[in-house]
Amino acid sequence: MANRTKNPKKFLIKISGELFRQGDQPISYRSLGSLAQEIKSLKKRRNKLALVVGGGNIVRGRDFANGFDRVTVDYAGMTAAVVNGLMLKAALDSIGCPAVVDSTLAIGALGGSHQFDKLRLEFEAGKVVIMGGTGLPFVSTDTAAVIFALELGVELVLKATKVNGVYDKDPLKFPQAKFFKRVSFDKVIRERLNVMDQSAFVLAANNKLPIRVFKWKKGVLAKIAAGEEVGTFIS
Repeated sequence: MANRTKNPKKFLIKISGELFRQGDQPISYRSLGSLAQEIKSLKKRRNKLALVVGGGNIVRGRDFANGFDRVTVDYAGMTAAVVNGLMLKAALDSIGCPAVVDSTLAIGALGGSHQFDKLRLEFEAGKVVIMGGTGLPFVSTDTAAVIFALELGVELVLKATKVNGVYDKDPLKFPQAKFFKRVSFDKVIRERLNVMDQSAFVLAANNKLPIRVFKWKKGVLAKIAAGEEVGTFIS
């Protein structure tokens, strides 16, 4: 198990597929460039960095849950995440930030099946490691992010959302919602503060893996790299 220090150097970021979108374009050149520059800002301090990307900008399985076979659309969603991962790798490579894409789906162009030991070596060597899905239907990308973080020995999971962090209720619907700067896993699980999937919280809690939840905006990763306490810290 990784040593969870006060000044972590090994991060995993869970990135929504919606951050790849611009207007009616599911993947935008401009959005990719912005994402890549933000990610590079976290790498500048010699941090180790992994990413788990969603595929909701292309296909979101739960949108089809009432009419189509769940297993099929979940696999489609994971394939979409791999597409996003490959495009993000291209953007990172273009600005001198070497990246590698991995998937538990058997995709020959990515080197076949997922080998966590090989991937850990690339992570420790300083490459940005990008993961697309768990390869399993019915498992969220939030849970995939925690599993992948534990495989790599990550010290802190970063979860980007549409709001500033964790609240006692949805702040987009309830303006008087209470914000938590720090909160325990026990509380988020007991009160079902669903900023992440509950199974992800349980897995992180059982392995003492802290999570920081924050709103994605320009410069936020540089602030985190500098030690600023943005968003909500869950431990």
